[in-house]
Amino acid sequence: MFLRIVRRGHWVTPQHAVLGYRIDLVVWGMEGALAVECDGDSWHGVDRHDADAARQRDLERCGWTFEPVKEGAFKLDPDAALEDVRAALEQLGIFSGGLR
Repeated sequence: MFLRIVRRGHWVTPQHAVLGYRIDLVVWGMEGALAVECDGDSWHGVDRHDADAARQRDLERCGWTFEPVKEGAFKLDPDAALEDVRAALEQLGIFSGGLR
């Protein structure tokens, strides 16, 4: 996922630390940032759902915008799975540097 977003020309930080938490991927732009969460049992099992949801609510209260990407959807069709990320980036005014 990281490489696909970077190949589109975005500046991405994996495992970005903020307020004692970690965000899977942060895509940066001149106007802000988007937190991309890699959702799937490989990363966090069902037992972590409540803690992950609480972490996301805490960070959203601090102004972070999140876009989840389901692991299964990404494995089946990475481009389609990242379409919501692309749309969220556009909505936030975060555009690529034109690199391909």
